Amino acid sequence: MASINYDSIYSRFFTKVEAFDFLYESMTEDLMAEFMRAWLRSSIAYPYIRRLFSEVSMDDENSVITYTLRYTIDDFSDEEFVQEVLAYGMVYCWLEPKVKSITNIYQNFTSSEQKLRKIFFLSQFAVLGNLTVYSF
Repeated sequence: MASINYDSIYSRFFTKVEAFDFLYESMTEDLMAEFMRAWLRSSIAYPYIRRLFSEVSMDDENSVITYTLRYTIDDFSDEEFVQEVLAYGMVYCWLEPKVKSITNIYQNFTSSEQKLRKIFFLSQFAVLGNLTVYSF
């Protein structure tokens, strides 16, 4: 069974994101490490990632992931592949709440504006009566 240190996956994660929230927020190192561990655990738990491994285990005390891939090429390629896949999984976990909050903000600010557009659009037809107007 091969093993990878958490730090090598974390460094891959940081090359893929611009994590300014880690720099500017008053986040302690312990809290940041807890978030990183949670994202790493979540990325391994996704079924499309988990099925790549025949065995996988995480040791939080030693910060090591021990794994056996279902389909191997060579040791170097396998290690690089696992680091990339888990780093992208962490990116997904990191982005998910950000995308949801942006979507909620967008819906809150645009809902009233879109309602006004619908009212304006429908009021044009009320003025025109039965006359049908097509605009392209």
